[in-house]
Amino acid sequence: MVAIVGALMLIGAGVFVVTRFTGGSDDAADGSAKPVAPSTRATERPVQEAPTEQPSIGGSPTAGESPSASGTPSALAAPCNGCLPGVTVNSLVTAFRSKGYVCKLDRRWECNKGTVDVYISPHYSKPKYAEYVDVSGSGSARVQSCPQCPKAAGASLKQGLPAALASFVKDASVRQQIVTFAMQGAGIPTSGPSSTRDTKIGGYRLSTQGYSGATVGKNGKYVTFYSTSITIRGVAEY
Repeated sequence: MVAIVGALMLIGAGVFVVTRFTGGSDDAADGSAKPVAPSTRATERPVQEAPTEQPSIGGSPTAGESPSASGTPSALAAPCNGCLPGVTVNSLVTAFRSKGYVCKLDRRWECNKGTVDVYISPHYSKPKYAEYVDVSGSGSARVQSCPQCPKAAGASLKQGLPAALASFVKDASVRQQIVTFAMQGAGIPTSGPSSTRDTKIGGYRLSTQGYSGATVGKNGKYVTFYSTSITIRGVAEY
């Protein structure tokens, strides 16, 4: 599930939203990009530093839990219906921290490393386990129009996704198939035809919704931000 990201820029004494859109093709330069509806994705902050203080509540990692160096076999049985197989929320957060991500808890775990964000959502009935992991790549610039930002977001996802998947998908061939599927969706605007894509690979349910972006600014100063992502879930029995 891909969220449409609203970029915020603090300029002077106020915050003014100028444009919110999907697409980002070369047509964006004349301001004709289409508006989009809000989604459930967490708000991105392209000019805000990642937090350094780590919370100690709500499922923070314990010293006894450490990730396997090679990840978790996708064939391992899931601990609950729809849960990611073979991992807990704690083990995932520990794994991403070990890779240099800065993680914080805000209803779900949000881990950031540069232009790559990972969201770890606990299962609704068994919060010790993860229901899904969302991996997002972003591209931004301090300009009103940024035709290159969608491609930058896709490149960021392509670069960060393999290492992120290695934290919980052991099979290298499955990881490669997931990356291939993600990049097919990364080049499609959220507002475009067939932007939402779903499939199953190696015991995981995958979904993409293309890329989306927004521009905010005041007094001639702007920030344009785009992102694209893939959601990896456990297979649920319906």
